[in-house]
Amino acid sequence: MFSSVNDECSICENPLNEIDDLITTNCNHTFHRACAQERFDKKKRTDCHFCHKESALGDALGEKSKGENVS
Repeated sequence: MFSSVNDECSICENPLNEIDDLITTNCNHTFHRACAQERFDKKKRTDCHFCHKESALGDALGEKSKGENVS
């Protein structure tokens, strides 16, 4: 079950799907990883796009990356 109110990525406004690469912030909002990464890369924004909690997207992207680098 996704945590966003309407099961849409509030960054791109497209539906969230179980097969998508998703991240969930510590404020419990879910986004497409690519959308969050683009927000971070292009706008240098790390706050949650939904509730604006400081560093939430940056923290979620960092946690996802750490999990992928584990051998």
